[in-house]
Amino acid sequence: MEQEDVLPAEHLYHAQISPDPAKRWLSTPPILESLKRRAKDLGLWNLWLSGGEFQGLAGGQGGGLTNLEVSTIGR
Repeated sequence: MEQEDVLPAEHLYHAQISPDPAKRWLSTPPILESLKRRAKDLGLWNLWLSGGEFQGLAGGQGGGLTNLEVSTIGR
């Protein structure tokens, strides 16, 4: 997902955020919502939420990976 989706979206992300630091965190750039949907479609959403009670926080969409497994993704 990184090279095909995230890296090309960087310029759009920066264009969609407010240059005013006071307003920067008042909204979410629309490109982030698009990337979230893409990540969910690929089964890559909430991978950092491990199994057990934390899976409930992910609405059943967590990857169930351990912290060690998440730390090695992309290596």
